[in-house]
Amino acid sequence: MIRQAAEELYGQLPQVTTEETLPSRGMRVSLEGKAYYVGNSVLMDDLGIPRKLPQQKDLFDQGKSVIFFADESRVIGIVALRDAPVRDSLKAISQIEGLGIDVV
Repeated sequence: MIRQAAEELYGQLPQVTTEETLPSRGMRVSLEGKAYYVGNSVLMDDLGIPRKLPQQKDLFDQGKSVIFFADESRVIGIVALRDAPVRDSLKAISQIEGLGIDVV
């Protein structure tokens, strides 16, 4: 879905030639002989890639997860994702709290 949206904005994107999954963090891809990374903040920290973006806190405060796109030295893009709330979530949380369980 992200690729489709990007292609609607920017046209056909090149194909990734190799891929390495980095469990619980993201992935490394090779595109036209250059390494790129797609993943979470833990991956960026592990790679030593600065990720302090002005909008990052606002996105987090909105309940969104930020996925970083980076080359070997810097963040080159981000995508913010958020799960849609389930209609019965509030009811379920109230029932769980009614059982004496703290919900965070």
